[in-house]
Amino acid sequence: MKKILDTNTPAENCDKKTLVKAIRKYCLECCLEKPSEVRLCAAKNCPLWHFRFGKNPFHKRRMTDEEKQAATNRLR
Repeated sequence: MKKILDTNTPAENCDKKTLVKAIRKYCLECCLEKPSEVRLCAAKNCPLWHFRFGKNPFHKRRMTDEEKQAATNRLR
C-alpha cells in the first residue's frame, strides 16, 4: 500500500478533513488520477474503500429537535 501521509507530520497535528483529503488523494493516485475510476473501484477489501469519495461515510450529523424542525420547514 502506498504511503498516505507524510511521516514527518504527526497524526495528532492533522484534522479529520485533512486525513479524508489525503485518503481521496491516495485513491486518485491508485486509479491513475481518474475520478471515474475511483467511483468504479472494485477493491472493496481496501481499508480505505469507504472513504474514496473524500468524505467520511460513517460521520452522522446529530441534530437537536429544533434543528430537525428548522430543516423540515426549509424543505417545504
